[in-house]
Amino acid sequence: MNWRKLILGGLLLPLRLYFQPTAFADEVAALAPELRRDYSLWQARHKWRDAEFSRAIVLLYGQFLISLLWIPVIALIFEGLGFRVDWTYVAFGVAFGVAGGVAGGVAGGVAGGVAFGVALGVAFGVAFGVTFGVTAGVVIGVAEGVVFGVAFGVAVGVVRGLAEGVALSVMRAVALGVVLGVGRGFLGGAMGGVVGDIVGGVAFSVAFIVSSLSVLTHLLIYPTQVLLSVLGWLAKRFVSKGVQQKIWRFMPIRWDEIIFLPLPGLEGQLTQLYDEDVEFGMNAIDEVAHHQFRWPAAYRVLANTALDEARLVESVATLANYKTAQVWLDEREGWDDETQRCLRQLRAISDEVAGALLADSSLTKLRRLSDAQGLFELLQRSSGRMREIVAKWESLITEEQRATEAEQQGSEPIPQVYVKGGKVIHPNDLNEADNPFKGRTALARQLEETLGAAERATLLLLGTRRVGKSSLLLHLPRRLGHAIIPAFINLQDEKFGGKDEANFFIGFADAIGEQVRRNVERYQRDPLRVPLLERESLRRDPYPAFGKWLDAVERALGKRTLLLCLDEFEHLEESIAAGRMDTRVLDLLRNIIQYRRRITVLLSGVHYLDELPPHWASALVNTQILSISFLDEPDARELIVQPVRSFPPDIYEAETVERILALTHCQPYLIQLLCGLLVEHCNRLILKGERPRPPAVSIPPTDLDEVIPLALQQGEAYFSDLWKSRTGSDLARRVLERLAFNESATSEELKAMANDDEGLRAALDGLRRREIVKREAEGSSYRYCITVPLVAHYVRKVREAI
Repeated sequence: MNWRKLILGGLLLPLRLYFQPTAFADEVAALAPELRRDYSLWQARHKWRDAEFSRAIVLLYGQFLISLLWIPVIALIFEGLGFRVDWTYVAFGVAFGVAGGVAGGVAGGVAGGVAFGVALGVAFGVAFGVTFGVTAGVVIGVAEGVVFGVAFGVAVGVVRGLAEGVALSVMRAVALGVVLGVGRGFLGGAMGGVVGDIVGGVAFSVAFIVSSLSVLTHLLIYPTQVLLSVLGWLAKRFVSKGVQQKIWRFMPIRWDEIIFLPLPGLEGQLTQLYDEDVEFGMNAIDEVAHHQFRWPAAYRVLANTALDEARLVESVATLANYKTAQVWLDEREGWDDETQRCLRQLRAISDEVAGALLADSSLTKLRRLSDAQGLFELLQRSSGRMREIVAKWESLITEEQRATEAEQQGSEPIPQVYVKGGKVIHPNDLNEADNPFKGRTALARQLEETLGAAERATLLLLGTRRVGKSSLLLHLPRRLGHAIIPAFINLQDEKFGGKDEANFFIGFADAIGEQVRRNVERYQRDPLRVPLLERESLRRDPYPAFGKWLDAVERALGKRTLLLCLDEFEHLEESIAAGRMDTRVLDLLRNIIQYRRRITVLLSGVHYLDELPPHWASALVNTQILSISFLDEPDARELIVQPVRSFPPDIYEAETVERILALTHCQPYLIQLLCGLLVEHCNRLILKGERPRPPAVSIPPTDLDEVIPLALQQGEAYFSDLWKSRTGSDLARRVLERLAFNESATSEELKAMANDDEGLRAALDGLRRREIVKREAEGSSYRYCITVPLVAHYVRKVREAI
């Protein structure tokens, strides 16, 4: 037993219940997070086998008993002041407090029972024990009325439910007590009775109000709190940063949860702390943001800080960094609508500028800068500091655009618009003609028809790596119409790799809310606010809590449909296998699909359900597969010759275009890779003076021979994954080697290289399923070949390197 913690904690317990009741309740709730917040000892009886829980509860009740020592101490103080003390009543108060606390903890709630016991013990022990003569019936009546009104109003309704509104509950209790007391007082006065030794009204009320967190006593100490807050704010002029941070630790806002009146100097002190040390300042702001009553001050400081930092931006580099520096903006829900709109718009502009500075080409950079300029439209009506920020930011972006245009003319005769690094192609919201994402119209139409069907199904979007699944999902908001709101969730994101399910669902809900907000702002006419997910309930059992949150989301959707696009869904299986989640997440998905009328799930990945553990197939019944494969030839041709509207025409010779189509088999990633390398190669020759500038230049097919080795090198991750992981077996790789060196082979020729007919059939089926190999009928047999000739180039390179 930690005796120091027991004794000191017990002596301080009344103060904790007075100043920090919610924090006290949080600590008790954390002992059994799987139970409801106000759990009783009876409800937690199964936890007594847990040694850590048992020790914590014993310590808590030991502190409770120690806290009741304040009753005789207070009684002795009164006796020293000349009041008469009836020690029988003092003992009765102690016993009453113990009985009330134990009974409340067993039958009601542990935290509430302890608070209830301390309140009753101090109130009854001191009030009944200290008696003196009072001669005015009205005063007696008012005192008694207030006491009993506060006693029962606070003890029963407030102490256990403080987080729901202490001030309001106590005020109601006091008001009721005053009304009853005045009535009784006037009755006593009218009867002409003079009351002698009675229960000490004034002592009773003061003792109980102090012990029960009364608003009245908080009003009494409020001037002192104001003084401390102002002194803390003024201290910057006289003390160092380290001392200032130490002073903050003693500020009233940190130790009193029931400050419901403004604290002058609080916002100034928070601003000073943030200016001196961003990390320490943000922690201080977070503390105030979670205060029951004074949280608006934190959001005013955050808004002012964000606007001040936006005003101090002096270059496009610091403008681009604004998004990172103010990462907390999108994590807050306490803004007013206008502030929220302005701050998020500044973040969006910063995001576009950051993307522009990381662009692969001058043309892409110019497009992103132009997009950033277009976002200022929503801020044009702003005034004050915001207008100054808009003017400054617009000027910086315009200057960067001019510099980029000059740079493009000198270094990129043919603009580099191809996405050759395998990155996801994000939609260009302001100018679709400058977006190199092509095709998939038929697939989007099929998806929309499926979503409108009466029969619900699990939608499974399957395709090989780098075929454009993620890019398609990101472009769905623009292609599906206003009745469907897609929310793109990349399960490969680190936010979903937390240590437990609660963290997963928090990240999941946050991602849904952010995606819905962005898509509604960009593509929807009617506003939609996604409700917040209650964090505390997730700690007890995340699945019911998340289900209740989905109920609220459905109500908010109205007649619209939320499409949850879960990209890289196989990462859920990794979390299940690692023990971070259990298979109930699959039951949750099935429940959404079968019973939620306004929410639909679309899984996107590379694995069929029969390639995953059995619990997937059993949980996700009635699955409809949507296949995404190579581009149609017209779309592939457009991607080559006119990836964006501003791309110079007739850059490629006709034979070059045909050879690119043949080498890639219309695989979009490989087209982007080859064309990007061709443009870089041609630009080098133009800058050396070996080729004319556009529009006179034309890329010949012989340039492909120059860039194919570079394509195999820069696309190593794609080709290596296909060769090592997607083939599935050594036999499949031997088949690929045979086809790479012989262009094609019949069934009989392949059988001659393997004695295992069943294994060969499985290998060929797997290669065909992943579109690595294709076959054509040839008489009574089949002829096989590698689908993408560029893959054959890679296989030959690997084999020759051995």
